Amino acid sequence: MDKSFQEILQEQMHLKNMDVEKIRQQTGILERYLTAFIDGEKDRLPAAPYVRGYIFKIAAALDLNSEELWESFRRDEKIRKS
Repeated sequence: MDKSFQEILQEQMHLKNMDVEKIRQQTGILERYLTAFIDGEKDRLPAAPYVRGYIFKIAAALDLNSEELWESFRRDEKIRKS
């Protein structure tokens, strides 16, 4: 089974020895949004266009493929809505 968006983030943060503060410093994304991504609290995220941009910034900071991370987020969102 594929890993969830949160699992990918948490695993890569651990591998890269990155915490929310380090990612915030690299990306400029507010801590509350980073925490919402990591905790899977999508109702605390900003509008969709911002979310996509933030995911691409997070992917770059964690050396992840941005398109794959975005697709993982969208897949989790579809599962949640159905």
